[in-house]
Amino acid sequence: DVTNSGAGYTVAPAVTISAPNGQSAVGGSVAQTDGVPDAAQPVSAGGSGYTTVPAVTASGGTGTGATFTAVVTDGVVTSITASGGTNYDGSESLDIAQVVQTQATATAVLAGDAVGSITPGNPGSGYATATVTINEP
Repeated sequence: DVTNSGAGYTVAPAVTISAPNGQSAVGGSVAQTDGVPDAAQPVSAGGSGYTTVPAVTASGGTGTGATFTAVVTDGVVTSITASGGTNYDGSESLDIAQVVQTQATATAVLAGDAVGSITPGNPGSGYATATVTINEP
């Protein structure tokens, strides 16, 4: 919704959308029992702005073969699940892929000499929040 449509426009003004501001998530160390990763894994910081499920990998340590999957709720990594794997010793770190950030775009549509609506263009990605500004005439 346009909260202040302004007046005096003779051509559609430029619309500026703030840059993506999502934050990448941070995993913890692999939780394991007898060398097998636990089904539920730690998330140190869930980040924000995820629009797709990021890849999760384990690095360091001696473990191999596990599959780690992030669970994303409302743009935040809320948990990580694990299946399979052997020889994990707890020294492995869980690495979560960064938030993909692309700039959103939009176009103003005039209704007379005022802005009547904004038509979305590229929806962008990696946003936790966004500020939309309509430039002055």
